[in-house]
Amino acid sequence: MEFWTLLDHNAFRTLELFKECNRGSAEDRITGKLNEFLSHILSRVYGVRYSVNNDQVVFEKGRSTIRDGLTEEQRMFVEGLFRGRKAEGKMMRIKKIVFKKEGYVRSVMVGRRLFNSARSVIVPCPELEPDKILLPADFGRVFFRKPYATVEELNALAKFKFVLVNRQPSLHKHNIQAFRFEFWEEWAIGFPILACKGYNADFDGDTVAVYYPTIQYEDELKRMTLKENPFIFGSADLALSIDQDIVYGMSFMGFKNKKEAQKHFKELILAGEWDRALDVYRKALELATKNNLTLSIFEIERDSESFAKIKQTECRGSKEQYEQLNRNIECGSFRLKGNFLEGVDLEDYLKHISERARKSLMDKKLHVAEAGDFTRFLVEAAGHVVLEEGEENVLEYSEEFVSKLVQRNLLKNALLWRYDVDLGRYLTEEDLEDIKNRPRRVRIYSPVNGPVTKRSFGLDPSTGKELKIKYIGVACAHSTGERGTQLSMQTFHTGGSGEPFRMSKVRSYIVKSANESKDFLEFLERLMEPDENDEDAKTIIEMLNLKGKSKGIFEYLSVQFSLLEVLYGPLKSFRETISLDRGPLTCMSYERGHEVVEKIKSQLSKSGSLRFSEKHPRAFFFDAFVL
Repeated sequence: MEFWTLLDHNAFRTLELFKECNRGSAEDRITGKLNEFLSHILSRVYGVRYSVNNDQVVFEKGRSTIRDGLTEEQRMFVEGLFRGRKAEGKMMRIKKIVFKKEGYVRSVMVGRRLFNSARSVIVPCPELEPDKILLPADFGRVFFRKPYATVEELNALAKFKFVLVNRQPSLHKHNIQAFRFEFWEEWAIGFPILACKGYNADFDGDTVAVYYPTIQYEDELKRMTLKENPFIFGSADLALSIDQDIVYGMSFMGFKNKKEAQKHFKELILAGEWDRALDVYRKALELATKNNLTLSIFEIERDSESFAKIKQTECRGSKEQYEQLNRNIECGSFRLKGNFLEGVDLEDYLKHISERARKSLMDKKLHVAEAGDFTRFLVEAAGHVVLEEGEENVLEYSEEFVSKLVQRNLLKNALLWRYDVDLGRYLTEEDLEDIKNRPRRVRIYSPVNGPVTKRSFGLDPSTGKELKIKYIGVACAHSTGERGTQLSMQTFHTGGSGEPFRMSKVRSYIVKSANESKDFLEFLERLMEPDENDEDAKTIIEMLNLKGKSKGIFEYLSVQFSLLEVLYGPLKSFRETISLDRGPLTCMSYERGHEVVEKIKSQLSKSGSLRFSEKHPRAFFFDAFVL
């Protein structure tokens, strides 16, 4: 669902607009008709119908009647449900067409097709500020219903307006952002290079979708710009792409490497000095252009000149790639003879290099789907968790545990921007440096076993300011799941035993660790240091090649611990069974929809009607939940 991440931005009115297909009119609401048709389908197949009445879902026995009759397309859809010859075949077809991923419930009821949307390839426009893009003029001619307008006329209409830019898969809040826009007479979308990181995008043919909200809720849209969300919600790292040419250019300004360059930008942004940050960016690009960086194989062979500069600044590639170019190629626990500069043995190439290339392609096709299921599971478990007020619980990290976090380089994950009960304020990076040098007991407010409040969660990792995200459970689920998706796309996850990577095993281990831990700190320890004596943990160690790595699972699934604190309770309590207490529409649109309806049908045999309250925000797409 592309618009689900709008919840992470508190963009409720824009989400309401998109639910009605972005038509710019409140008349003739589409959601009511979609509900009506789904009720008709259920009545034809199962003999039960439903209606939504003041946020209550009422199920009854009998056939539904559609007010205006069925359209030709709807008639064909219903007839298609009953085409199988055998009863078994018919039911399999019904499950697929109604409840599976591409079925009516998930692709239509919990998804929408928008008016005023377009798609094209992105191309780099370094001159653009991070919250502005250039769109093909034909987009504007459609958006504004001006088929013969010039670029100048379109730009006049676009003034002070926003579009939403979405890159699939929609994993977390940074995959859909708002931009000011202008038009140009090109077919591609001119994209600011600073905005690539949040989208995990580059310029090798990536495309993005553009949605023009027909009603502009300026306060919501402005909150969705990169300038308002300059850090990644899951990790508090920069959401700006300070990389490659920018880092190389900054090396001529006295910054040694990528880490120093990114730290400088972060300090400027936290100080509210966006203009200075953009001045540094422009100067860095100018210096990178004047001091053009070219690379020859002789420089790689000698580890000198341009190659030495790249390694020193870390402006391109990684340490592992530098090693592979002119030293050694490691494949799990096996070291190949030779390197990419000198070449490798044919046998090694066929057995290891080509296998790794195939595996990389397969990972993207096969394992990303499992990572998507991981995100859906987390959203299902924690979707009901909202930001509230109440008495906060305290989580205590002993001096010994803090020392362990320091040794494992996880202090920032645990404590950055968290509320220190003893100091009476939020911890800064300078505070963390003091704790790193002199470990001490730290007590913070925490959502573990208590409400998620502004103080218990800490500052918003994406803004560095007070938290305002209402559906904090959804946001935490998205950002943790996004890390899982990136993990599943890693090229090589094979340890010494050659254990194949499976995201489902990572998910099982995380859920098992939450269920079996007596408290949150034990849960953290299981993730930081999987026990080789435990069979499941051993599988994770071999699969992710964690031997000798200090962070455990966080080596790859690096998120702020505040997200895990929010998810810990739901992970312990959630059971993947058909519980109508969560709401039938919620259950039906997650999985096992056929069994959900059969359970309702069984209960209706003892009662004339059933009335339910939906408790998950996904029911908003059925008009059965108020955001």
